[in-house]
Amino acid sequence: MNVKIKMPSLVSESSQSFAGTDSAQNWETWHKHYGHIGHSGLQKLLDNNMVEGLEIDKNTPKPDCVVCTEAKQNVELFPKVNNRNLQTGDLTHIDLWRK
Repeated sequence: MNVKIKMPSLVSESSQSFAGTDSAQNWETWHKHYGHIGHSGLQKLLDNNMVEGLEIDKNTPKPDCVVCTEAKQNVELFPKVNNRNLQTGDLTHIDLWRK
């Protein structure tokens, strides 16, 4: 990764390069850095060289993300109840009106 820093011109401009200590990150690290993008999306970014500096160690596994799995789950709000009244008179509804 090449980073150039421009300082306000007092005497001259300075250019600095920062080299990362890790050459390639695993799939999970980049998945989290890009906001939990899918592995197929990361693969597309890598194959088409769409991002400069994106280096992924292809030998690392593509694990299932717990956060993504939990975010896709839904909760059944009302449990289904099977206590239907099958006989006549099991349940009676009455409207009462008092004057």
